[in-house]
Amino acid sequence: MIDKINDRGSSLMTEIQLRSHNFVASVQKMEKELIQQVKQIQQMKTQVLEEQIDFVDKTMLNIESMLTEVELMNASSGLQVFQAPNRIERTLNGVPSYTCFYPPHEDDAITFIPSQVNFSVDDGSFGKVCSSVCARQCRIVREGGCNDVGVCGTTVYFVIHARDHLGNKRSTNGDEFEVTVLVPDGTFFHCNVVSCHQSDDSLLLFNFKLLLDGKHIIRVLCRGVLVPDCPYAVNAKHGIEYRVRARSGAPRHVFGKEGSLAGELCRPWGICSDYQGHLIVADRSNNRIQVFNSDGTFLHAFGTHGSNAGQLNRPAGVAVNKNQEIIVADKDNHRIQIFAFDGKFIKMFGERGFKMGQFNYPWDLDVNSSGLIVVTDTRNHRIQLFTADGLYISKYGFEGVMWKHFDSPRGVAFMPNGRIVVTDFNNHRLVIIQPDMCTAQYLGCEGSKILQFLRPQGVAIDDHGNIVVADSRNHRIQVFSDLGELKAVFDRVITGDNHAQQMDRPSGVAVTPTGDIAVIDFGHHRVLVL
Repeated sequence: MIDKINDRGSSLMTEIQLRSHNFVASVQKMEKELIQQVKQIQQMKTQVLEEQIDFVDKTMLNIESMLTEVELMNASSGLQVFQAPNRIERTLNGVPSYTCFYPPHEDDAITFIPSQVNFSVDDGSFGKVCSSVCARQCRIVREGGCNDVGVCGTTVYFVIHARDHLGNKRSTNGDEFEVTVLVPDGTFFHCNVVSCHQSDDSLLLFNFKLLLDGKHIIRVLCRGVLVPDCPYAVNAKHGIEYRVRARSGAPRHVFGKEGSLAGELCRPWGICSDYQGHLIVADRSNNRIQVFNSDGTFLHAFGTHGSNAGQLNRPAGVAVNKNQEIIVADKDNHRIQIFAFDGKFIKMFGERGFKMGQFNYPWDLDVNSSGLIVVTDTRNHRIQLFTADGLYISKYGFEGVMWKHFDSPRGVAFMPNGRIVVTDFNNHRLVIIQPDMCTAQYLGCEGSKILQFLRPQGVAIDDHGNIVVADSRNHRIQVFSDLGELKAVFDRVITGDNHAQQMDRPSGVAVTPTGDIAVIDFGHHRVLVL
């Protein structure tokens, strides 16, 4: 028994020493990480101030040079007198009016907040390093869509995502930020910055009305330092006359025919347009993606039939993000794939199933200015929202027998102010889902009258917030506001021989940067640009 006691004691002492060693190692690791964070903040703050000092020094040299020019001008005559004012004006133009009066672009706010709970090595609850808002870590995002176009007379909304020097969310009331808007006529005004989210005070909102045709240049500064992506431009345009186009019935371009050669199509479904006007088509039964110029000229194609990375199996929806990466709903492979514009495979996410992040025939998708991806998970009767990297965020849909209230969603598009519109295919209506992904409103019902639908498929949003819907079994395109105000109905196409022809089950729709509506005329294996 004595031997057992001694063995047991030795074993316990070894265990205690090992745990003590691990504890000390964990504390030292956390100490190292926290000190590294402090050094990183120090470095970033110091760099900003050194850049400000350098800029002020250069500005002072310019001013001294200008004063020298004034002295020389007073002592000169002839041509030199006439040339000197021009040189002085150039110097003054290079000196911003605020340069010598702006406070330091950084502060000394670096704090360590010890953990308020019992210290635990397992969860790393030792404390955290905090700093003030860092301009270069902040981001601004325009609400609704990823384009930089707006409508004269409408209000545009922006959200500032406030971050500290480590990239973490930073609570703020917005006092550090200054927002100015330069109007096309050369005047400018300031915007108020306010908190916009009750549960997340790192989000700030500003908005303004687009007053004139042309570019409105937005500058967002945090303590005098420009936030990334600034200056940001919104090009204001007048509304599009859809009714005039619909009455004429003459498409701007028609391209494609049934086949498998380059530029030919077989039961295509999805279409999207990038900021340069390229039209990207999901050539479904050819198991490929084709890219065209805005006039329908074939550029290139990619994809072969299969289930390996980069291969496709009846692709349906297609979207393009601001990096010109093409995102594809690889429908019958039950996954989403992302490609470079030239077709090089980048990544994929999802697999067949009913859990969050899994799919059962994903049909359509869209991407917003923040890179978020929304997917219609058709036979799971829901939509799912993902980060740009494919990480699941949330979903909208009904469980159990309630699924019939959201029956086989098809088309999907982001709307302004964070809403999402979906075509509720078997319920013959649109569903407009609020940003909370919990509440929604319905628009339309079954029928063939105005604002009624039969098997609606693709949906898109134009620069003015209007909804463009492929009313498939009514063989037409309807355009209306989000409040249900009819804008136009495209129900016929005038061909080259002046013959009026009906579309055959239009599916995917897209709006180009010039305001044209690109439609997949599914049964005719072609694309119409209206």
